Amino acid sequence: MRLYQPENWLGPIQRKKTNKMRLDLFLKTARIIKRRTLAKEAVEKDRVKINDKPAKPSTTVKVLDVLALRLGQKTITLKVLSLNPKETMYELL
Repeated sequence: MRLYQPENWLGPIQRKKTNKMRLDLFLKTARIIKRRTLAKEAVEKDRVKINDKPAKPSTTVKVLDVLALRLGQKTITLKVLSLNPKETMYELL
């Protein structure tokens, strides 16, 4: 008895390609903020805006969105280029 049928074998599981991601997950994955919980706290304190609108941690980030982060005395503005961690995810403006 075979464990799997070769004609039904799909190979390794592939992740579904998506064009959107949660804001707190994006900040962590792009390595802008070290931990997701810290990213969530920063967003809840209204320190992050997407396209000049206040955001929540669950707000969806899409390619070409402009993020403004207020971290301490600095304001970092960046444009989302990709949601794939293997590519360049953002550029500073």
